[in-house]
Amino acid sequence: MADAKALTGSGDGTSHWKVQYYLWHINLKASDYKSSNRAKQHVTCFLGITPSFDSSSEESIKDWNLVLDLIVNLYNYSPLGKQHGSLLCTVDIFAKLVGMMTDHRAKEKKDVCMLQELKKSAVLQQLGEQKILDSGNQELVLKCYTKYHEVISKLGGTGAWNALPLETQQAHLARILLLIWKRMFIK
Repeated sequence: MADAKALTGSGDGTSHWKVQYYLWHINLKASDYKSSNRAKQHVTCFLGITPSFDSSSEESIKDWNLVLDLIVNLYNYSPLGKQHGSLLCTVDIFAKLVGMMTDHRAKEKKDVCMLQELKKSAVLQQLGEQKILDSGNQELVLKCYTKYHEVISKLGGTGAWNALPLETQQAHLARILLLIWKRMFIK
């Protein structure tokens, strides 16, 4: 999945003794690591069968995230992942998603719409990350420093900042980085 330019997903569900089960597949063009020229060929990757608490679209999306997180972690810790020298993220997989194969039930249509939103979010995240990487460190440091001091001033100064619990400080810092990211990307 790391080398694929695009992929499609498919899944279907059934129930057995009042437990809902889903079957997951990804279709992509992958390198053949057995051949010397590493020719690309179309493959279908079985991702697993998972039980689900209910058959809602929200639960289905959580299951997609869970299955892909497991695959990403397996890849990142594998010798192949280490050989490539870069980390694969679930966001990368969602950004490559170009289609879904399902039946025509209303639930599956809702799943596809929700996955489209995840794909849009993933693409925006990748573009934002690239924008930050492309900007000079000086520009980024200056923006962080300026926003950091602005927040501390609004909270009542350094003494008030230091009196805040660590979790609250971390939440403020996360919001600062999110604001900077949005401003840099939306320019």
